[in-house]
Amino acid sequence: MSFFSRFIRQPLVHFLIIGAAIFALYSLVLPEDVEVETSGTSYQPSSEIIVSPERVAILETEFRVVWQRDATEDERQNLIENYIREEVLVREAQKLGLNRGDTVIRRRLVQKMDFLASSAARSITPDEEELKAYYEDTKDVYMRPGRIAFSQIYLGETLDEAAVEDVKTRLAAGETPDNLGQKSMLAPVVKLSVLQRVDGLFGIGFFEQLMALDGDGWQGPVRSGFGYHLIRVDERQNSEERHWDSIRAHVVDNFVLKKADELKQMQFEGLKGQYEIVLTEPAQ
Repeated sequence: MSFFSRFIRQPLVHFLIIGAAIFALYSLVLPEDVEVETSGTSYQPSSEIIVSPERVAILETEFRVVWQRDATEDERQNLIENYIREEVLVREAQKLGLNRGDTVIRRRLVQKMDFLASSAARSITPDEEELKAYYEDTKDVYMRPGRIAFSQIYLGETLDEAAVEDVKTRLAAGETPDNLGQKSMLAPVVKLSVLQRVDGLFGIGFFEQLMALDGDGWQGPVRSGFGYHLIRVDERQNSEERHWDSIRAHVVDNFVLKKADELKQMQFEGLKGQYEIVLTEPAQ
């Protein structure tokens, strides 16, 4: 396969082509006599509002991206009516200069430019080979998390070796753990739980310590955010890979988001190249 054939098959190249087409389509539907607002200049919009097929196509595309379906005929008419209303009010606001120096408007314009780039990425389905390669690079994100169930006896905020040995001796003699250790509000038995729940209850790092325990019976002491504990691991489930069919849609979503970010950055760099950036020195 030639270099050109391999190059043209790359999804990112497709993103760029579609992105360029969207930007071109967007420019076609802008009124030709609209002046770009700059500091100190007035805005003179046309009195004619043209609702072209290209504009309607953009409205329908925006609807499809948001709702993941085509608009009905009634919804299509509402899109057009809303666009006309918006255009009238926007032009009148621009006549009054309400858009000048408005941070909210500037950020909204940036969001719309980003939307145009992102919609190009969302329109492409990656091929299976590249999707699997992306999955291999980010496999940890999709692992089924490890879980652990355990019982604990709270020993107090400070470690008393004599007290620890006393508790262990009494456990070995058959005493129930309910009558041992110090009283606390901590649950004596925790059912199968993931890292976030265990660390949320006992402090960061506690889950990792428990997963590292080897052997049966009561072990420890293990330190938590509250003090020290004797621990009995009742059940342990290590993290494992999920079946591909169950995570594929999630992988596709993340892949598209990643490519959308890449596309936005590449398009920005291309647009930035059309400007001369001047950094002025502060006044002395």
